[in-house]
Amino acid sequence: METVNSTTKDINLKDLLDLNYGFVRSKVLDFSLKLNLFDIVESTCKNQVEAISEITSIKKENVKKLLEALVYMGLLSKESDIYLNTSKYLCSSSKDYIGEHLALVFKQWDSWGALDTIMLKNERNDNSQLLLHMKKKSYNLAFPIVERLLSTLPYNFDNTRVLDYHCGEGEWTYALAKKYNEAVIDAFDSEEYKKVFNERMKTNYKNCQDNIKFISRINDEYDYIILSNFLRFYGEEYSKTLLVSLQRHLKDNGKIIIYDVFHSDEANGPSIANLLDLSMLVNTCSGGIFTINEACSLLKETGFQIENIFDTKPYPILIARSEKY
Repeated sequence: METVNSTTKDINLKDLLDLNYGFVRSKVLDFSLKLNLFDIVESTCKNQVEAISEITSIKKENVKKLLEALVYMGLLSKESDIYLNTSKYLCSSSKDYIGEHLALVFKQWDSWGALDTIMLKNERNDNSQLLLHMKKKSYNLAFPIVERLLSTLPYNFDNTRVLDYHCGEGEWTYALAKKYNEAVIDAFDSEEYKKVFNERMKTNYKNCQDNIKFISRINDEYDYIILSNFLRFYGEEYSKTLLVSLQRHLKDNGKIIIYDVFHSDEANGPSIANLLDLSMLVNTCSGGIFTINEACSLLKETGFQIENIFDTKPYPILIARSEKY
């Protein structure tokens, strides 16, 4: 059989080696976060090696090696003998801290370690709740994206009732409340997210408290339902059941807004969707990335009419209308 070499560009050797040693960087970051190392660096400016050694009980020479590795990775900088943080995301005192999200990412290691078994024997693991929890702990990463996304949608949410389904820490709720202070928003999720959700509301959106309510049961009908980054964690049958259930909570001509990762129906080159599709294989029993056409077909099968598809970045937004009567 004739073979065709389809390589168009050779990967840089450094990039290749960085991929191979990626686990080293991940482990160094994970360990540093567990030590609260970036907090210690932030709070000290003299005798940092000694301070870290005393707090963590790590030998001074090993502390020095760890700090120098973090400088190489770009997570610390060094001026004379003083180490400085380079990222606003790694200190727990920062409003942009994402340490909880990263800690959940690291917990996927066991699942990815089983990649051989999953691929060769098709024995999938159910790690979906961890992935969902990780997604819901990404407020500081997601909120700026959601604010930008809302500005692209040609809808006025004032004087409407909105359900933010599986809201997590509430980036969609807060972005809506900030832009549309007359929108009435119910944020639905399990009780474990209620405390953090309410703390964010009190801190950032005091004027909107009467308009926002965290709920753990859905009883009302809505003009809009937000379904963000959720469908990919489950298979086709569960997605159908979910969409039918959500349609019952939409008013006639109410709209569902779906923001998720989708494969393009056209071959446009490499996409993050391909890697996330493999992640669904590794971490879920039946999840996977739909194509946009597959998602539209699911919506039509469950009683929705496709109203619009917005080519937003990094992922598209599907808008579908409920027609009950």
